Amino acid sequence: MSDRRLAVTRVQAAIAAALALTALFLLAQIILPSVAEHRIRGLLADRAQVERVHVEAFPAIKLLWHHADRIELTLGELRSGTGRIAGLVDDAGAVNEVDARARLIRSGAVVLRDARLRKDGDRIVGQARVTRSDVRTALAGSLGVRPVGVDRGTLVLRGGVSFLGQVVGVTARVVADGGAVVVKPEGLPFIGGLVQFTVFSDPRLAVDSLTARLVPDGYFLTATGRLA
Repeated sequence: MSDRRLAVTRVQAAIAAALALTALFLLAQIILPSVAEHRIRGLLADRAQVERVHVEAFPAIKLLWHHADRIELTLGELRSGTGRIAGLVDDAGAVNEVDARARLIRSGAVVLRDARLRKDGDRIVGQARVTRSDVRTALAGSLGVRPVGVDRGTLVLRGGVSFLGQVVGVTARVVADGGAVVVKPEGLPFIGGLVQFTVFSDPRLAVDSLTARLVPDGYFLTATGRLA
């Protein structure tokens, strides 16, 4: 074979290899996101009504290592403990952006409606609506308090607690404290810490702030936090 023909053959082989790699790359971009979407549906099937899953990754091959650029998720109802929800958020640590919505979340005694969670890097913003009835149910037996409104962006509760055989009137606020969400009494400098009630706490997820505003049937809550 002449040098000219050998050079042409090598060029043709290089072009063929490049076309094959391009075809594999395009095939991976089409197939791997669908595989990832199917896997996410499977992971959530026993606890949620999954309505929509969309996965974006470039290059798609990084999905093989559970990395992704963006995941969009729409759920009907999600039933899970608070630890499991924190685990789902922690599992998304290798995803740059997450936008997840759920019409209803039931986590123990806590009920969240029209919930949305957005993740950008390690930063997380969660929003949800709770009715007054939802709050009363979630706090039943805890401090004996009930919701009475919003003050300076904080959900305010009032009621009475039993201490040393006496009922003490108490005003409390639902706030972020030390990475957790707690019901913190006010005006009880000596026993406030003893009757403080934790609503949510998980070492994988630190809550930095919690605000509330009034809506017609209850309250709209916004929490910001980060993966711990």
